[in-house]
Amino acid sequence: MTSDLTAEPPMDPIPFLRSAREQMTSFGRLHDQLAPDGVLQPDATEKAFDESMSAALTAIVADYRESHRDVRLRLIRYTRSVDGQVSLILDTGLQVPNEDRLVHLTSATSAADRGGLRVVAEVLVAEASA
Repeated sequence: MTSDLTAEPPMDPIPFLRSAREQMTSFGRLHDQLAPDGVLQPDATEKAFDESMSAALTAIVADYRESHRDVRLRLIRYTRSVDGQVSLILDTGLQVPNEDRLVHLTSATSAADRGGLRVVAEVLVAEASA
């Protein structure tokens, strides 16, 4: 048996998920406290998530669901930032799960020309359950 030493090992998602969870837990509530009026929407419903997500993030969620048909996603938190400023936080009030059940989906779009730069980033946090 031979092995391909040039092939890169698969990326281990656990360190990323662990770090993301720690950041969400530590900084999530701070964002809530500092958010301008109207940005934070506590007790958000799945309908609010669906209506707020961009087409790009909606497609990412659909792809995840398609490739994980045996998994149910429970949406926990959605954050949209425009040019580095948080513009919307939807929160269900549920705790961020441990990394073994954490699903972290993101989308970022940008437009740049001589006149300026615009970056929109979205983060959706969900819990996977059977």
